[in-house]
Amino acid sequence: MNFYIRNAVHDDAEAIAVVHLSSWKNAYTDIIPSDYLEQLSTTKKAKTLKAKLYGACNTGYFVAICNESIIGFIVLSKEEGKGDIGEICALYLLKEHQGKGFGKKMMDYVMMTFKNEGINKVVLWVLEKNMLARRFYEKYGFKKTEAKKNIYVGKTLSEVKYSLCIHD
Repeated sequence: MNFYIRNAVHDDAEAIAVVHLSSWKNAYTDIIPSDYLEQLSTTKKAKTLKAKLYGACNTGYFVAICNESIIGFIVLSKEEGKGDIGEICALYLLKEHQGKGFGKKMMDYVMMTFKNEGINKVVLWVLEKNMLARRFYEKYGFKKTEAKKNIYVGKTLSEVKYSLCIHD
C-alpha cells in the first residue's frame, strides 16, 4: 500500500470536494440537518476549491494519497491574529480508510509541518457533538480548552477548541 501526503494542486479540487462532502455526510448525519447535507454540491465545492488552490494560495492545502487516489485532505493555517500558533482548519479522511492508521499519519504530517515552521502549539475547532473526531484528537494528545463558539450549518451548533503543545 503506497501512502503519502503532498501539497494540493489545482487539479485536486474535484477529488478534495468528493472527500469533503462524503466525510460530512458520513460524520455529521446525526448532527447536521439532513436537508442541509443533501443540498451540498460537489461541483460548487470543487469550484470554490479551484480558486483557493490556484497559485500561491494553496500553501496550506495537502492531500493524503493511497495507491494513487486521494483519500483525505488537510488544511493548515496560523491561528487568526497569532502567527506563532498553528491551526488545523480541516482534516478529513474517507470513511473506508478510517481506523487503518492513515489519520494518525496525517496528524504526524501536520505536526512535522508545523514544527518545521517553528510552531510549538497547535489548535483546532471541532463540533461539540462529533464524539468520533473528539476521541481521535484526544487520543493524539489534544486537550479540550474552555473556548467555545457557535456556527450555523442548517442549525446553530457549538464547536469546542482543542490545543496541543508540540516540542522536539
